[in-house]
Amino acid sequence: MRNLLISSWSRPRIVAGFCALALCIGLTGCYEPLYTASAGNASTSQTNAGLEDIKVGIIPNRGGQILHNLLLDRLNPTGRSGDPKYQLNTSLTENTKQLGYTRRYEATRANLTLNAEFNLVEISTGKIVYKGRSRAVGSYNINTSNYQTDASADDARRRASREVADDMKLRIASALGRLHKGEVVPPEPEMEPVSR
Repeated sequence: MRNLLISSWSRPRIVAGFCALALCIGLTGCYEPLYTASAGNASTSQTNAGLEDIKVGIIPNRGGQILHNLLLDRLNPTGRSGDPKYQLNTSLTENTKQLGYTRRYEATRANLTLNAEFNLVEISTGKIVYKGRSRAVGSYNINTSNYQTDASADDARRRASREVADDMKLRIASALGRLHKGEVVPPEPEMEPVSR
């Protein structure tokens, strides 16, 4: 009787465990990482080659320098290509909106918004092959100390820049994958203006 209770209690758990394992094994074949080349998929290796062959253009101002360096790390992790095929041109704007006022109408918090508009130019023809936009928001506290406020704002700028760089890399990799397959890259949807 005891053996019968144990076996009837554990049988559904064993079946559920096998089903979960089979599902996990089945799903691993459905997805392929975007940035790893495989011998069976030429488009993936072509996309990798496309990312490595992008020359990142200079972006003005301090925020632009931060984003430029982050893009170099993401697009050219092994160093710049000696013969780039594309140039990435980026226009970066930064807006700050103060929030959370005290009774004396002093702001205690702020949102820093980074908007990047970028295009990928084929160097040999001068043709723009892709246009895109990316946006990220970083929040920070406004303190009584100017140094602490500036340090918090710089940290928010760096966090937002990382988000923008990651998003730009994904968009560019997807666009290059479509271009290498001969597909048309759809235009980016319009972004809503940020209230100041």
